[in-house]
Amino acid sequence: MQISTAETPAGAITELPVRETASRPVRVLVEDRELAQSVGEERRLLAERACVAGAVVLQRGRWSAAQYTPEASAGFGLLVLKGLISGRVGRRGGYGAELLGPGDLLRPLQRPTAGASVPFDSNWTVIHPARVAVLGPQFVERAGPYPELASVLIGRALLRTRRLAVIMAIVHYPRVDTRVHMLFWHLAARWGHITPDGTVLPLPITHALLAEMIGSRRPTVTKALAQLADQGLVTQLRSGWLLTGTAPADLDQFSPSD
Repeated sequence: MQISTAETPAGAITELPVRETASRPVRVLVEDRELAQSVGEERRLLAERACVAGAVVLQRGRWSAAQYTPEASAGFGLLVLKGLISGRVGRRGGYGAELLGPGDLLRPLQRPTAGASVPFDSNWTVIHPARVAVLGPQFVERAGPYPELASVLIGRALLRTRRLAVIMAIVHYPRVDTRVHMLFWHLAARWGHITPDGTVLPLPITHALLAEMIGSRRPTVTKALAQLADQGLVTQLRSGWLLTGTAPADLDQFSPSD
């Protein structure tokens, strides 16, 4: 996914509510080619025509997905087709965050704190304009003849939990500059691309969001980024970040072994 932004990723997350508009129904398998490839070639065209879902276009800002909870909970959930969204969970004084992009599946909770021993807040922020497909019960029915699709979507949900587990492991490193460095390379495994100058991570991630992802504070993250820049390991670009050198060796232990 190529993302560009005219802003330097140093400010806080915008608090403005997101502007969202319903788009016409989309052929999900045409938009998501990995899903399409899971269906045999002899049935793929039929699957592409059958698997239609409603979609919504989201501009940048704070997004409330609550209105989609009933339909998403009765189906597979919400599938990100384009853009970049951050999910945040926490309470005043501390939040954790993750990044969601094309191919990720999310399911907003109707009552996020139900069954929780400590009340917490859960919200979403659209970082880069996004389009999301609503894979509700009607989509589940249309996808019924193609069980391969359910298998892929379940696999993606499990992969999302693994990515979160890696971030949890990174948070346990005592040095914040180490956490930031490891997180960048963790994200680069998915979103980065190699150039003659190094690995470019084209994500408009703010210092505030980085802090939430690694369990730190924004001023501390800003200082850590300055240290990494002085070492020639990370350079802030207009369109994201440039990583030089190689990924931290400790990341290898988080790679899947099965």
